[in-house]
Amino acid sequence: MLILEEAPSLHVKAYNMTTSAAVIAWKPLQRSESSVIDVSGYRVSLKSKYDKTQVKLVNTNISSLFFEDLKTFTNYCASVEPMTALVGMGKDDCYYFITQDDSKSACFLL
Repeated sequence: MLILEEAPSLHVKAYNMTTSAAVIAWKPLQRSESSVIDVSGYRVSLKSKYDKTQVKLVNTNISSLFFEDLKTFTNYCASVEPMTALVGMGKDDCYYFITQDDSKSACFLL
């Protein structure tokens, strides 16, 4: 049974962004005394206007995922939706990021 007034934030972030890849990370939900949350996993999706949507389902032990084959200089929306035994919780907030140019990051390594 799921009793929530509003789905809690998962604090989704993107890091290690390159021209064609990024890691999406989130803070897993914790059981609290005021809500009964039976989360069986997460639906992680990455979408953009110019690229196909990538969706991955993971169990509750996972808190970050590597996405590749992204398009350069593209604005992406990363979202993580907690899944219950019956359905998703409907939390579909986007964390926006733009893929970068590898040549810029390579300059800092010299």
